[in-house]
Amino acid sequence: MGLYGNINSLQAGDTIYVKQSRRNDGYFTVISIDDVNNIIRVYEPVEEETSYAFIFLCRVPDVVVQIAARMVNFDIYRRGKLTGLSSERVGTYSWSGQTMGNGMAYPDDVIAGLDAYKLISIGGESIFVA
Repeated sequence: MGLYGNINSLQAGDTIYVKQSRRNDGYFTVISIDDVNNIIRVYEPVEEETSYAFIFLCRVPDVVVQIAARMVNFDIYRRGKLTGLSSERVGTYSWSGQTMGNGMAYPDDVIAGLDAYKLISIGGESIFVA
């Protein structure tokens, strides 16, 4: 199966989301692009079909990837070890950031900067799925 349409902005490794096809809605990883025939080849198995659908290019900003890494780090190394402190000062050493008033079960210092990405918008275009 190929995905036909304007594919100029896609590259190998991109994640795309196909919606409103008959049999192939979902997320796919681009493995190659045939500019001559205007075909996108994907890693995941797909069913042969002829229909129109929408394709969305899904890109996660680097900042969100870094925040996700901090969240995983917290889950592995810090979860269960929280003391309930929001700050501490001993001599010239000070520390703060254990508050978890964000409703996300992560301390504020772990998810700092995530508010700007609560709604990630992705653009779409009509494509032909064959």
